[in-house]
Amino acid sequence: MEEIKILVLDDEEDIAETTCDAVQDFGFSCVYKTDSKSALTHMRIENVHIIILDIVLDEDVTGIELISQFKALNPAVVVIMLTGEYKIKSAIKAMREGAFDYILKPLDFEFLEERLNLAVNKVKAEALSQVYFNTIVHDLKNPVANLTLLTGALRRMSYYENDDKFRKLIHIGEQSVQSINKMVGNILNVEKFSGGQGKAVKNPFNVWECVEEILQIFRPVVSDELDQIKINFNIPEEFEVHNDQNLYTHVLYNLVANGQRYSDPTDPLIIDISLEGKFLKTSVKNSGSYIEERYRENIFDKFVQIDNGRNTCKNFGLGLTFCKLATSYMEGRIWVDSDREKNETIFNYTVSVE
Repeated sequence: MEEIKILVLDDEEDIAETTCDAVQDFGFSCVYKTDSKSALTHMRIENVHIIILDIVLDEDVTGIELISQFKALNPAVVVIMLTGEYKIKSAIKAMREGAFDYILKPLDFEFLEERLNLAVNKVKAEALSQVYFNTIVHDLKNPVANLTLLTGALRRMSYYENDDKFRKLIHIGEQSVQSINKMVGNILNVEKFSGGQGKAVKNPFNVWECVEEILQIFRPVVSDELDQIKINFNIPEEFEVHNDQNLYTHVLYNLVANGQRYSDPTDPLIIDISLEGKFLKTSVKNSGSYIEERYRENIFDKFVQIDNGRNTCKNFGLGLTFCKLATSYMEGRIWVDSDREKNETIFNYTVSVE
């Protein structure tokens, strides 16, 4: 990949210059700025990979507030915060806002080099994973198209309607193809939305019809099988939302698929749909899983892994990352509630009605 470029922003010029000199001694390309305006201008001109950012600046904006502005220019930029010992709580808040790490002042340059190398490894890993995922997406397109044609042809065979076992196998095949298509869609959309290139295409759609259509993918085809999804519509049957139908259903698909993956198979998923002011709220509840509060923010990060407390981990790919990005484009938000005593988890998301 290209040379790693690092930017230091500190309003105290002597600290900014000393830090920048140390970074250059570590073998990296580095420049420093002493105000947010010049730092943002530099970001627009150069492809900066890592920012070393002071949390307290002598201006109207704080380092924490700048994180979102830097990431708007380059979503992949890695941010390391500089802070005094008395500002550790602020540094932790900055990490929740998207910072990668924080370092205490006065700087220990050996420690700075250690943390900087970790940040560089993250940048390189992200670049490598991008190449890897682009290759996967490209290589999957033809096999998925062939599988779609195959399942369609099998469905048209004369004994499809008369053989429950055959119908069930075809349905499993169709579900698998749908899952691969959604996985590819997640990869493409996360890349597009993270790069600021996505947008919501707003058109009116009927919520009942939309939800019922997407859930047919998950419903059994054999009549005596248990339906594992229950829906509570708390809105009129004719109710329409003026937003992006494709994004809305894609988020719902991801949450239902995720819920089925981690839920107790003896209990159905419960979907609740209601109005909250100018927003449509959709909730997907599953039993059999619990997410600790400390993980409920970063669960929407790429490929996050959480410890479930039993010496095993739950791994999440790009589905929830896509959900967070998509709901923001639909002028809504997504969050998770979880109850240890009931052993249940609820994913909630809202989208603007208009």
